[in-house]
Amino acid sequence: MFKVENIKKSFGDKEVLKNINLSIQSGEVYGLVGANGAGKTTLFNIIAQILKPDFGKVFVDDKQVKSANDLSQNIGYIIDIPAMFEYMTAYEYLDFLMSPLKLNKQQVREKSDYLLLAVGLKDVGNKRIKTFSRGMKQRMGIASGLVSNPKVILMDEPSSALDPEGRIDVVNIIELLRKQGKIILLSTHILTDVERVCDRVGLLVKGTLIIEGKIDEVLKKYAKPILRVETKKVDEVQKAIKRVRYIVKTTLINEGIDIECKEGKQRDLFKRISELDIPFDGIFFKKPTIEEVFIEANKEVVK
Repeated sequence: MFKVENIKKSFGDKEVLKNINLSIQSGEVYGLVGANGAGKTTLFNIIAQILKPDFGKVFVDDKQVKSANDLSQNIGYIIDIPAMFEYMTAYEYLDFLMSPLKLNKQQVREKSDYLLLAVGLKDVGNKRIKTFSRGMKQRMGIASGLVSNPKVILMDEPSSALDPEGRIDVVNIIELLRKQGKIILLSTHILTDVERVCDRVGLLVKGTLIIEGKIDEVLKKYAKPILRVETKKVDEVQKAIKRVRYIVKTTLINEGIDIECKEGKQRDLFKRISELDIPFDGIFFKKPTIEEVFIEANKEVVK
């Protein structure tokens, strides 16, 4: 198990992290999301012992991590723009990173081949890193973070520079690591990836974890009932619901309208709309997304 307890951090008069508590089990992927400046990278840097908290503790398997020397092979840190010795080839750089592991040459090459294959760089092991695109460097950074076979893996925007195919590769890597029992703390702005791969999710706003839970539980608790009506007769739909008191909000969309109603009124709204004598292309309640939930929650806190 991995835990952070009561982490607080300020820079001058600005309180960046306010009493953060997290616990993640083996084989679990936790998605930490929030706007720029929410404190995500600061928290990651504290966990990785790059920064010291003003208050709080970090634990791996019930052992407190007090310094970089305590990290050993327990925590791997994968950042969005990795710093590497770019004059080295991919093989040379991985060889350099593995030097403390006391492996023989064959073991180093086998491990390097495995890591490069996992991140989609199997054909560029002999190329210098300075010739890599940003996306390739990001893949190389992922491989570097896995060299020590860490128990806990911090991923800070691991797919920010990748195309859709590259993002799928990162998701597949995360799934593989999950099956190996790794503990993964993932920070990303790509919330569709969070829904796809994370077991639990937390929303960090101005240094406070305001929402946390399993994906399906968060969606159920915070999502709003919105009926999407796809029709060219939007004016007639608006006229029909003009005096309906349980309508919260309407939003025009391309060739249609989204109608938000009060909880418990979904069936009545659907019946009322479907009985209108107009042509429809579709009538359905929208499946909520983590992105929509978090955007609304963030607005409420920032107000």
